[in-house]
Amino acid sequence: MKNSLSHMRRSLTFRFRSMTTDPTGSVSMEYGLVGTLISIAIVGALSSTGGGVADKWNNFSNTIISYLR
Repeated sequence: MKNSLSHMRRSLTFRFRSMTTDPTGSVSMEYGLVGTLISIAIVGALSSTGGGVADKWNNFSNTIISYLR
């Protein structure tokens, strides 16, 4: 039992160290963070202009409906 716990501890320590020193993992992490920030910016921009765009489409729709009557 003690030997297996010691082996698990060494294995986890090795995996943790390899994750922290592997440069390819940090590059993919940076790409993930950049993608997340871009997504947040897009959602923020669309939500701030969403009401204005909806009003314009409603105005356009009402104009077309009034011409068709």
